[in-house]
Amino acid sequence: MINPGISQRYAKALIDLSIERQLLEQVYDDMNRLESICKSNPDFRHMLNNPLIRNERKIKVIHALFKDSLQPLTLKYMELLIRKRRESHLDEISKAFNVLYREHKNIRLVYVSSVVPLEDKTRTEIKNIVAGDSGADVRLIEKIDPSLIGGLIIKIDNTLFDDSVRRKLKDLRKEFSSNVFKGSF
Repeated sequence: MINPGISQRYAKALIDLSIERQLLEQVYDDMNRLESICKSNPDFRHMLNNPLIRNERKIKVIHALFKDSLQPLTLKYMELLIRKRRESHLDEISKAFNVLYREHKNIRLVYVSSVVPLEDKTRTEIKNIVAGDSGADVRLIEKIDPSLIGGLIIKIDNTLFDDSVRRKLKDLRKEFSSNVFKGSF
């Protein structure tokens, strides 16, 4: 089982070091690339997670694959993860790193589900409302979901705003099913 505290500590160490060395953007790109490779290539993930493969062999594979495409800091970091037997945490570390990166850069992700693509005016209004006085860089992640029937679902951090017709119909159905006057008609 993966301990989230471990992933958080390793991600914090990497982000602090990359800021100190002024390599934050490059390391951010590297971590996203590694996360993408882990998701799309099960063989690579299996190699990293396999306890039967010696650490030295894993490090050689990492260098052979990435010596020309990753920052030296990221390569050294990968070596550290392997030597400390934390390579199986790479996916969680990458996610934690992305959260810390967004906090550092004042970026807020806003997930919007709608029946049809949003109009530019609606996008701008949502961004302005979410940014408020904080001046955050708001990035919308849009999803088309015909099952909503109409309206929007907006998720910001851990808060969900559901103004969909589907939810309103569900609430109405619940209201009618628990109607106390049902028997008197």
